[in-house]
Amino acid sequence: MKNIYSKLSIKYLTKNKNRTVMMFLGVIAAIALIFGLNTVRISQSMNKANALKKVYGSYHTEYVGITLDQLNKLMGDKDISKIDDVQNLGEIVTDNGLKTELKSFEGKYVYAPYYFSMKSQELIGRKARNNNEIVLDEEAAKIFGIKDKLGKEITVTLKKEYTDKNGKEQLFTEKKKFKVVGFVKRKYEDNIRGAVQVGAEMSRRIAYTYGNGSDELQGISFTKNQRIIPDEAVTYDSIVKFKTDKAKSFRESIAVGNKVEQVAMRNGIGRPTLYPNSNYISELSNIQFLLENMYDKNNMIIILTVILLIFNIFNIMWGEIIREVSLLRLVGATKNKVRMMIIYQSAIIAVIGTILGILAGIVFSKVGLMVFKDSSLTALKIKPKLYIESGILVQTVVVSLISVVIATIPPIIKIGRVSSLNAVRDISTHKRREKQGVFGRFLQKVFGIYGYMGMRNLTLKKSRTLISVISIALGGYMIMNTFTSMMGEIDNNITDIYYKYDIEATPGVSNDIDTFGIDKKYVESLNGMNEVESINARFDGEANVQLKKESANKRALKYYGIKETDNIDLLSHMRFYTNDAIDERMKDYIKDGSLDSIKHTKDGYVNVAVLNYFYDPIDTHTYHEVIKGLKVGDIIPINVNYHNGDKIERKTINIRVGALISQSWLGYGDQLLPSRVELITSDRNMKAIFGKETFNKIGINLKDSNTDAENKKVIDYVEDNIPARISNRFNFEKEQRMAELEMRKEAIISLILIVLISILNIFCTVRANLIVRRKEIFTMRALGMDVSGMKKMNRFEALTYGVLSSIVGIAIAVVSLLKMVKWHNDAYVNFGIEHFMDFTFPTGGALVFVITTIIACLFAVSLANREFANKEIADGIRDLDD
Repeated sequence: MKNIYSKLSIKYLTKNKNRTVMMFLGVIAAIALIFGLNTVRISQSMNKANALKKVYGSYHTEYVGITLDQLNKLMGDKDISKIDDVQNLGEIVTDNGLKTELKSFEGKYVYAPYYFSMKSQELIGRKARNNNEIVLDEEAAKIFGIKDKLGKEITVTLKKEYTDKNGKEQLFTEKKKFKVVGFVKRKYEDNIRGAVQVGAEMSRRIAYTYGNGSDELQGISFTKNQRIIPDEAVTYDSIVKFKTDKAKSFRESIAVGNKVEQVAMRNGIGRPTLYPNSNYISELSNIQFLLENMYDKNNMIIILTVILLIFNIFNIMWGEIIREVSLLRLVGATKNKVRMMIIYQSAIIAVIGTILGILAGIVFSKVGLMVFKDSSLTALKIKPKLYIESGILVQTVVVSLISVVIATIPPIIKIGRVSSLNAVRDISTHKRREKQGVFGRFLQKVFGIYGYMGMRNLTLKKSRTLISVISIALGGYMIMNTFTSMMGEIDNNITDIYYKYDIEATPGVSNDIDTFGIDKKYVESLNGMNEVESINARFDGEANVQLKKESANKRALKYYGIKETDNIDLLSHMRFYTNDAIDERMKDYIKDGSLDSIKHTKDGYVNVAVLNYFYDPIDTHTYHEVIKGLKVGDIIPINVNYHNGDKIERKTINIRVGALISQSWLGYGDQLLPSRVELITSDRNMKAIFGKETFNKIGINLKDSNTDAENKKVIDYVEDNIPARISNRFNFEKEQRMAELEMRKEAIISLILIVLISILNIFCTVRANLIVRRKEIFTMRALGMDVSGMKKMNRFEALTYGVLSSIVGIAIAVVSLLKMVKWHNDAYVNFGIEHFMDFTFPTGGALVFVITTIIACLFAVSLANREFANKEIADGIRDLDD
């Protein structure tokens, strides 16, 4: 007799196959859904990260132009596992303003080829043996038209800006001729042919020469007394890998995104000097985000829906075996033994269901990886792998156990209270109803007797009704949040922030800010094109604002990596607009002073408008003033690279603050999104400040931006004639649409599964109500109600579920969307935008939800009706459990 109850538990599971199968299917489907969706996401990102690592290298970031003191600090940093360095020798600049970064082959500590290997690059040819020889990377070779031709000579301007020992900004320039002796190329495995583009890459151009040799350098083959720039001008580029190989967990090994800035700030390195391996870091950060947000809103909705499903199924199934339990009580079974029998059955379902669910989830994940395969993996001949992360596995098991435990508690309590009298009592009867009230008579009058009875059926088991309504409502919440038109409004507003023009040519990382200019003939040609509506040509340069120690915000100095000395040179943006553009673009963004003043000079000083803010991404996550106490009328000195004939020299010029720009310029201004102080004045003042007049930036708006052929014609002209960074609104919008499409694909999969769960919930609830009331129903049929009347009654019940669920779902979605609008409005205040977006009722999503809900409810009840429609009246009146 010892194991009789455990054997009975198994017997009940095997006897009532339909009930058992339904419970197992509920658990398996739930576990497969949760495990599979998260595993597919992580596996896709891990495979993409491996592809990016193969193409762009295994390093995490590069700190460019740092001092020897900063380099020594990095060498001992606790978070760095591997490091290499080369000398930063400035830039070499072509006659048309294209620049290439110039490095040495050897740095302070390590040999440069290791620097190449960390970037998945290799040296073809040989290294430079002196400072008259040079090695070019693939991008640098293109602008010199060299391709693979070794031995060719190039003539360039060598340029290096640096701070001397007295803290003054200096500029070193020299005409220089080099002989090309080697190339640095991306390294591919033998089975990969040609360059493979995976992700967007910053188009840096880098060249390597011998460098400055001295007794202090510890390189392998440096010769003493080699010089190419002044010794005090030498800085260093350090490429690093963080300690991920010895990480205690997978999550710790990918948590490197924040370390890029943390290590920089810890070692006094300014944020503008960071060049992270952006593609690789971005994908690692995405994996970290996915793991940290396994319990995000959407996942929690799926988890809650799954718990409700299992809870509902278990309660219905256990409720149907009360007669068997009462018989056991009649023959002597104690309450605890009966309860243990239920616990034992739940444990079997939980363990077997979880194991089978995980196995089903693995199959689902493998299919998902094949369906959503990244094309770049095929190009790189990388076979997608399935990554089963321990956190996801733990989450899945925990959800399964919690669901089964929650679902088991009510039946344990209920069944524990069952007495032996239930064995002889009619369990199909339910609580006697009170006399029909006024509201009931109203419903009967409007919807008829069958409609009233169908709606009344929802009150039979209020908990089941509530669970079914919530289950469907959660699906509606996801539908309306996914398909709301406000997502398009958010995308459009973000596009307006980053793209003020349809097409824009701006100085990029490969353009020298001092010498690059756009010939006026190209501006005139573009202005004459039929497809072009308007053109805004301007100049963006750089100037160093000279500050006293007490005038500089200490937080800003830390952010920029500037030492706190008595005299500070603060690198700033210097911008020149036409007078018409000043009126058109800036009229709404002046908080103090006169916009008209910056078109003129006063007392011999050029008037400028000043944007005096910077964003702190580390501590406060908001904007602060950079120059303390700055006001209209202040005279501030700036250092600029002044064009004096054919020479560029350092010059100090005093300018006057004519106006202060409001913070809203940061979000709605002219696309720069500055990380530094911004100085804006009329283009008529350019010669007084820089000694030259030119354009280096063009914004183009088209007459019909929706015509692809016209767009392409203008874009092609700009790309063919202007060697700058070209951006256009259309590519950005296309990327947004692709990202939204991917998001909706995933959301649709989740929605389909949630709808199926909801249908199962409704089916189980309606079927359970029919079983509880089966004698009543068949008695009514015996008294004259036909099958169509019964179906009509049940359809009204299902439609009432649909209406209630729609109301609840729409209410939840509206509250959620209102919170989303508030979040965006609050978040973009930090971008200077007081009001980012408005609430729009999700009409389309609500219609989709209501229609889907009604169809799902009718489908569920039609399944339940089939079981009763074909039964004879006599069978229905008879006790079906006999």
